[in-house]
Amino acid sequence: RGQLPAPARKPRRLRIGPHQLDGVESAADNSQVDHPGRLSHIKPGHLYSQGLATPEALFRAAREVGFGVVVAEYRQNALARMVSSFEMRTRTPADAKAVFCKKDGELVKKFEWERTIWERGVAAAKAEEFTIIEFTFLELISSVCTCVERATSVLADCAGARCECRDQVKENVHMRTSHRDRTLAERTSPTAANCIRAALRVDPQYAWMLDLSRHEPPEGVSNANASWLVGSS
Repeated sequence: RGQLPAPARKPRRLRIGPHQLDGVESAADNSQVDHPGRLSHIKPGHLYSQGLATPEALFRAAREVGFGVVVAEYRQNALARMVSSFEMRTRTPADAKAVFCKKDGELVKKFEWERTIWERGVAAAKAEEFTIIEFTFLELISSVCTCVERATSVLADCAGARCECRDQVKENVHMRTSHRDRTLAERTSPTAANCIRAALRVDPQYAWMLDLSRHEPPEGVSNANASWLVGSS
């Protein structure tokens, strides 16, 4: 994988999580629009019932505070993403059951909600006249540096060695916790794996995701799991 070298000036990182979304509105209220190098990584699941609860409100506030570029990442195997996130910290079989053994239809509804929020997010960013760069997950893992070059090409103050892609010196912690060589049952639990198979195998739109190594669906089938990386131009 590649990454950008550290900038000459430390950027202000606007973290936007379940309890931090209001920070975008606060920054807008305080007219903090002249600080260079702002960056925030946002997932549809970060939206919550209070504050910036919709993609439309999120991107409107982000525009007001000075963001101008959106790098939108589109991951089609939503189950693989969910399992990978589950592995990021130590879990028990009880944890796996709580996360994956939902009421009938709930797991599919979760994936459908994420896809809908993704689509609304891209539409909202376009409506606010952001510069939008979209990648599929397969594009990102196939050539990180190609994606970095595409993303940085639209940044006004990103030129020369400062924005060249280079190898990571340290292995990303998540790469160590994601056990991609193991089965679904080994990565979750036997009970959770049975719940997942029962929830997804009847619908071709989701059944293909049971192959966690697969990045894209069969021809004629589509779905998505996504995130937005929002930065200043």
